[in-house]
Amino acid sequence: MNSGQDETLFLCTVSECNSESCALCRCCEENYCLQYLIEQPGSRKRVLNCLNDEINKLDQQIKILNIQPIIESYRRKSIINDVRIEIDYVKEIYDQVHIDPLPIDDNLISTNKPNSVKLNPSSLSIIDIAINHPQGSYGASAGNEKFLLLHVTRNLILMDQRMNTIQQIEWPYGAISSICWSSTKKRFVVIGKSNIYLVDDQNMSIESLRMIEKRK
Repeated sequence: MNSGQDETLFLCTVSECNSESCALCRCCEENYCLQYLIEQPGSRKRVLNCLNDEINKLDQQIKILNIQPIIESYRRKSIINDVRIEIDYVKEIYDQVHIDPLPIDDNLISTNKPNSVKLNPSSLSIIDIAINHPQGSYGASAGNEKFLLLHVTRNLILMDQRMNTIQQIEWPYGAISSICWSSTKKRFVVIGKSNIYLVDDQNMSIESLRMIEKRK
């Protein structure tokens, strides 16, 4: 300092002390007199020891405390909240969708009236020809204007109106659930367990139709 300038004096930071300070503590940036400056490091050490004890206690409490259930509970609540938001979103979309019923014109549907004529069993003719179905035969059969197609044992047999065998071919495709005549395809339709086949009444050729596989 220059001799021409007044030196600034500070009192000791300790409230009970009215002495002039002699130094500035670099740790706490406070002014202390010589007596308290000597005592101050020890006091600081005691304070630090107390703080260290408190920190150790808190550390032990944290180790004892099991926060995993709290975390799991929070996670479940978060998932439930997300699901609730999705449900509300779907409901909002559903409320906005309006589906009108499909109109069906009654004129597009026609049904044949049942025949009111009663059948007299005595008017039926006597059985002329009987077809034997041995074990391994499927009872399905169908006819058109000329022929009758049926399955006997392991063969498909085509018969005329007099029940004479016209053609026959081995049937290797398993069980037959039904046979019918298709006026559109002009062929017999044989429905198997997992496929549909077309049988030509002219040459007994068999054609397999592709079917859409059902989803599991």
